[in-house]
Amino acid sequence: MCSSRIIVIGPGDLYSSIIPNLLVDGVKDAIYQSNALVIYVCNLVTKFGETNGFSVEDHVNEINKYLGFKVDYVIVNNAMPDEETIRKYALQKSFLVKVKSDDDMNARIKFKDVASSTELFRHDSDKLADEILDLL
Repeated sequence: MCSSRIIVIGPGDLYSSIIPNLLVDGVKDAIYQSNALVIYVCNLVTKFGETNGFSVEDHVNEINKYLGFKVDYVIVNNAMPDEETIRKYALQKSFLVKVKSDDDMNARIKFKDVASSTELFRHDSDKLADEILDLL
């Protein structure tokens, strides 16, 4: 798909940040009718009590379900944090979001290092912007 318009969904807490916006009357229809390239930025880690045990596929399937159509691309981080960072998140019952099988997503997946190199494991806005613009 070649488009000069893009709509980026995410990153953010799936059920408490992203999906509520898709429930607003007219939002998913506007996204669909925009003819924009729809990109979902998958979370780096699960959120305890919200996405326990969720894989990338689970996130994408939920987004697609609430949109009523499939996103065009999914950006998935492929950089690993250090063991200490993984341990800190595990203490909060948050774990890395992993891919089970990219055959199940029905979207084009872009695996890239889009994580920050700080003590928190978060998306790096500059890296993410570069990857999003690269899809245009």
